[in-house]
Amino acid sequence: MPYDCLYLIFEGRVSLITGAETDRQKVLECIGKNKFFGELALIDGKHHPYTVKVESDVMIYMLKADDFSRLLKNSPVVSLNLCKVLIQRIRDYQGLLMRPKIERMQV
Repeated sequence: MPYDCLYLIFEGRVSLITGAETDRQKVLECIGKNKFFGELALIDGKHHPYTVKVESDVMIYMLKADDFSRLLKNSPVVSLNLCKVLIQRIRDYQGLLMRPKIERMQV
């Protein structure tokens, strides 16, 4: 998938995986309908920090980088909601890291 789009899942599920090309692969989260990914690459211009694995038949809408930027500039509500989602993801990932190693392996 290119790094110049935000992907919104309309139907189906995908997994966001780190270390997909190594033996230290970890599923960050499984996401489905009305969730999105790809925003980090649009915000900081770097590649996605994860690999996306399709878990079921999916229908995904792509929002190009220019449209994403325009949406954020023209809609403070969308910008604020994006910040809330990113903050929640940080909290969730921190929670995963704080679990004892045995518990994390069972997730």
